[in-house]
Amino acid sequence: MFLEVVHALEKQLQQPLPGTIAQGKMRPYLSSFPHLDIPSSPFARESAVMALLYPKGDQPSILLIERNIYTGAHSGQISLPGGKLEKNESYQEAAIRETMEEVGVKNSDFQIIGELSKMYVAASNFNIQPIVAISDRPLQIYPDSREVAQILETPLEVFFNMKLRKEKLIKSAMGMELMAPYFDVNNKTLWRATAMILIQLVEVIQSSNQSILKY
Repeated sequence: MFLEVVHALEKQLQQPLPGTIAQGKMRPYLSSFPHLDIPSSPFARESAVMALLYPKGDQPSILLIERNIYTGAHSGQISLPGGKLEKNESYQEAAIRETMEEVGVKNSDFQIIGELSKMYVAASNFNIQPIVAISDRPLQIYPDSREVAQILETPLEVFFNMKLRKEKLIKSAMGMELMAPYFDVNNKTLWRATAMILIQLVEVIQSSNQSILKY
């Protein structure tokens, strides 16, 4: 199963990506404007995250982290390893560095196979470039307790299960009521930017026209 998913993903990452169409399915929205896209700011900062797939048994899993509580837009959220670019750093270099710093996984332990579409997050004013990588073996993980509260080794099939895609009403920082789609991951809420990245990953795999991981 793991190799089937990897081969399908590698192939489809070379094709046109679903991009904002897929991302929009997990973007918080006003009920009166369900498909409103927010354009990137010319002053946005650049960042990268790592979507790292690896086998647990024969099943593909993805490495997620639950961030510590801190003063910031992503406090306590479930996310992919990643962070902002340093001076003269590429997206791939930033994703590799942040993966090592946050979860202790070295770049010699995985192979980068492509990228998903970049996205803009207005709440933090970041452009986020998702990098996709694979490891052919279970990971040795050494989280940095200063940044990571918990490691979530999550079966990829969770994100294909429509029963685990839910919505709830939230209030934005400006006081607007929004409907927020999210994934229910072991009774934890995975939403916003990370959910928008993972739904794109799901649709890239599904576009291979294979029945793998479909619910």
